[in-house]
Amino acid sequence: MGKVGIIGVGQSNFVRGYPGSIRELAFEAFREAMKDAKIKIKDINASIIASAPEYDKQRSPAGVIAEYLGLIPQPTFYIESVCSSSSMALRVAYSMIKSELHDIIAIVGFQKMSEISSSESQERMGRYSVGSTLWYYDASLLCHVCPGTHG
Repeated sequence: MGKVGIIGVGQSNFVRGYPGSIRELAFEAFREAMKDAKIKIKDINASIIASAPEYDKQRSPAGVIAEYLGLIPQPTFYIESVCSSSSMALRVAYSMIKSELHDIIAIVGFQKMSEISSSESQERMGRYSVGSTLWYYDASLLCHVCPGTHG
């Protein structure tokens, strides 16, 4: 097995008051990552969706987002580990590719914090005050075994 690498990266803008859904937020970064990687959706073998769903109203976002991005029927995994969800997804994707379970995996990490009140959000963060600014963030990565590095 060769080296595992990130072949495409995308990110949505950090904004206050994002008007769209979590699906649309995820799509912005996913579209950018696909363009950066220069691959087609059919090239992706699996996806990992990463978030902490306590901050939005979608309790099972993985299937909803994977379907919206056109990643069905490939396997979709969901990782929720609060602030480290996306980095944990990267670690899991690396392991899946290194073990030869999958070849190309889309990682979509997102957070939309405006669908609950600031006080509810603060409670979910363990009573840590974040002030009155709520930001939206989405990043997508595409991981793959790098060409020419197979051993």
